[in-house]
Amino acid sequence: MAVNSIGTSTGVTTSTTVGGTTGTTQPGGNASNTNQSGVGSLSQDFGATNWGGVATQDSGLQTSASPSTLSLTSAQRSELTAIGLGIKTSGASAALQSRWSNFIADMASQGGAVDANALVEAVLREAYLQNTEDLRFYAEKVKFFNELKKQIRTELTNARSVLAQNASNTNLSSAYTKQQFSVTFYGGAPTSSSGGSCTTKAQLEDYIKGLEEKLNSVGDDAQLANVDLQNMLQKQQQTLQMMSNISKMLNDTALAVIRKIGG
Repeated sequence: MAVNSIGTSTGVTTSTTVGGTTGTTQPGGNASNTNQSGVGSLSQDFGATNWGGVATQDSGLQTSASPSTLSLTSAQRSELTAIGLGIKTSGASAALQSRWSNFIADMASQGGAVDANALVEAVLREAYLQNTEDLRFYAEKVKFFNELKKQIRTELTNARSVLAQNASNTNLSSAYTKQQFSVTFYGGAPTSSSGGSCTTKAQLEDYIKGLEEKLNSVGDDAQLANVDLQNMLQKQQQTLQMMSNISKMLNDTALAVIRKIGG
């Protein structure tokens, strides 16, 4: 039975975007420029100064270790993905180590070569990419509220301009169409639609007051989304920091199981 050992190498690659340039860094290596998609691309929407940290969490593991590139059954791929999710949520718990041992034992019992190196890289890649998807969600949520604030400010500017033009009038010279903004994030860009009209200066003043209150509320939501994003960034950094220890644990466990089965 052939066995490939990974030792303490994690196979992890992270990328950092500063000023629109993405660099890829491997542990112990130097950064090199590359073009990647993923969370890193969102930094262009936020601006490198305030949101460069988002781009450090791009799809950071080598694609050669993807479960789809290994000779696995559908059930084995699903189990590998589940183990990766377990690492993401609970780290190297005793239950996860037991599940990993059972997975390797099942692989080894079927005969043929067991590539411990590729399997460890694959499960770590799953853990990292699932975490990255969570990060993408929060990054897009921040982007949503930033864009929503921009739209409300634009509408406020338009409404105030019309109010100024009708400063000496009781009734507006022409009806002003109000906008209704969807302030709940469901994914994607914020939307608005026509929502009635103002025909008097008093109605327009009330509409402007409502927009100001909505802008303040959206600002609070944006701040909370920012906090969530920063927490996810911190969690992602912690995931990267523990990758080496988890990699060694997975590899040692895999080799021990394989050697036991091999007699």
